[in-house]
Amino acid sequence: MMNYLPGPHQKVFADCKKLQAYIREEIKSHSLTLDPENPRDYIDCFLIKLEKEKNSCEVIYNQEDIVMSVFVLFVAGSTTTTNALSAAILVMARLPHIQAKVQEEINEVIGISRPPRMEDRMRMPFTNAVIHEVQRNRRMNIENFARSTTCCTEFRGFTIPQDTVIIPHFTSVHFDPLMWETPQEFNPAHFLDEKGQFKKKDAFMPFSAGKRACPGEALARMELFLFFTTLLQNFHFQLVGEATDMDLFSCFKRNKDLKSQIQATKRLF
Repeated sequence: MMNYLPGPHQKVFADCKKLQAYIREEIKSHSLTLDPENPRDYIDCFLIKLEKEKNSCEVIYNQEDIVMSVFVLFVAGSTTTTNALSAAILVMARLPHIQAKVQEEINEVIGISRPPRMEDRMRMPFTNAVIHEVQRNRRMNIENFARSTTCCTEFRGFTIPQDTVIIPHFTSVHFDPLMWETPQEFNPAHFLDEKGQFKKKDAFMPFSAGKRACPGEALARMELFLFFTTLLQNFHFQLVGEATDMDLFSCFKRNKDLKSQIQATKRLF
């Protein structure tokens, strides 16, 4: 029905078609220059997989599957990761003592002679804890995608019939005082043990949980760590003017283009 109703969603549909057309052209270009021995990227790997399966009696994928897989990576992964990084930079600008501690850890573990690598994360518990706390503390992502009960379920005195559509609420767990020592505060110690080492928390679920958790979680975690540490390795962030609002993410909610609120200066070691 939405295809026949007027409204701003029609521009979204049109933009999606443009992006899909662009991806199809990229796949065509990749096919003409493909070297199975030296795959360059995700599309090459998918094309190699298709080539291996074309003579199989059970062909599972086709080129349109590549289009939609790449499309989902753009739509589902790019904006969410960008917003999380923007929020992290805002926190660094508003909490300079946290920023200084992250940069101190970067200096000790990575230095300035090379870019960050994923294996560095194991030796950077405070930086890792800060990234996790940014995700926990954000109130923008309060809802998850809709789910459906597979059977009649009793929950807190309520009976939820089978096949009922439900929407988990992140805030209910990310700000639960039974799960977090100071749920209303930005506190990286939520993810640190008594020895200062990183610790996982079952109540941390920005990517949801269970079989329907975000399939791009591993990629998102990698991108957040590498981009965040690279930015803090090279730049110092500060607010333009004084911060009068105690809500860390208030200006993020009002204006997602943070250039007018944050100033970045090249770091000097």
